Amino acid sequence: MPDFTIPLLAACLAPFAIFLALRRPLLFPLGLYVMLVPFDPLLGQNGATLTRGVALISAAALLFHIIAQRRLLMPPRSWTVWAAFILWAALTALFSIDAPATLLSFGQIFQLFLFYTIVAVYPVQRGELRGLAAIIVGSGVVVAGYGASLYLQGTRFDADRLTLNNGAGAYLDPNHLGAALLLPIALAVGTLIETRNVLLRIAAGLSVTVMGAALFMTGSRGALIALTVLLLYIAWQTRYRMRILALFSLLGGLSLMVPTIWARFTDPTQGAGSGRLYIWNAAFKGMHEYWLTGSGLGTFPAVYNRELLSIYQQVFQGWSRPAHNVFLSSAVELGLLGAALLVYAWWRTWADARGNVVIEAALVSLAVASCFLDTLLFKYLWLAFTMAALAKNAAEPHMLRGKVRNSDLAQHRTAGRNAAYQRQLARRWFMRRPHLSDAPQHPAPTVIAPE
Repeated sequence: MPDFTIPLLAACLAPFAIFLALRRPLLFPLGLYVMLVPFDPLLGQNGATLTRGVALISAAALLFHIIAQRRLLMPPRSWTVWAAFILWAALTALFSIDAPATLLSFGQIFQLFLFYTIVAVYPVQRGELRGLAAIIVGSGVVVAGYGASLYLQGTRFDADRLTLNNGAGAYLDPNHLGAALLLPIALAVGTLIETRNVLLRIAAGLSVTVMGAALFMTGSRGALIALTVLLLYIAWQTRYRMRILALFSLLGGLSLMVPTIWARFTDPTQGAGSGRLYIWNAAFKGMHEYWLTGSGLGTFPAVYNRELLSIYQQVFQGWSRPAHNVFLSSAVELGLLGAALLVYAWWRTWADARGNVVIEAALVSLAVASCFLDTLLFKYLWLAFTMAALAKNAAEPHMLRGKVRNSDLAQHRTAGRNAAYQRQLARRWFMRRPHLSDAPQHPAPTVIAPE
């Protein structure tokens, strides 16, 4: 007899899924998209991934909600800079040295930017954003737990490193797996050090432990440095320094139980940044020729192949290598103007998230990780940019169409006339509970009760 379990389960869940898609599209189907992001390289081939299909459904649900509610937010300022960056990336196709590679890469980044745009104009509410943050942490725990179980069973990548594969030849690079865990770790750390709910604190602590262990198992030195920067940034920006110190001690002891990552620091075969210095040498030579207009988006491997013949590599790194540095890659492919736009757009995104410490820290740590990786076309990076835009809109909504219906948001706008108080409110709804020290010198006429 045929098994009808899955179709029956789908039929039972369909009404709830449709209800959420119509009323809370940020939780579903966007939440499903978020859960698939860490597994994206394993969920398809030739660019046709399951994640992309769910992204299309999510975009349609968000657009339907915007049209049905007749409410549209103004995107944050960083959106304008990203639009300029995307436009310049499109123009590089006119003088690309490898037009097919440029068109392929531009198609990918334009889809990511378009999805980011739709989410950036969605009239988000604080409860939805908290729910989405919880889903991000949950997805990080799932991918970390699954990867750790495979690692402990002996399924490992080069040099005893954790990786994931789908059995059909596709695998997730350990370095990108480590970088993808930075955002969920940041969100979990924020909950761990701030919440007063004991059960929630225990759950956040376990989440940080599982994801931290998986990050160490990847053996990614860049991800370890980025994680260190993340924790130091939170300690610098908040008053929870002793809690961060305790967390440092916990994670430090945990890392000693997974010696893979420390062994790579002392392994003589991993010198020159695992060959990155040799690749960057070719990149700097390429910049001499393409500093003005760039060689075209996605053409760094072609530039590397050209320059490889004129340089010496003590250890040959192979042909058609990526830059392993998103900023250096942009300087070669898009010229100095494109690299400057990328840096400014990243900084502007961080500035939009000012007041939300955990997202600030995630953006800073991802910038550090991107100094050792090509992250620009990966969904986990744009998910962090999307969270920054949502955080900005939740704290300071500026409507292009319609009115703010949520009374809390209306109070936030009223109280936001004092700039310093505005930043404190932006931090309060996500990172901290209100304290007496948060009161502005000139109190706003409304009182926002603790949550």
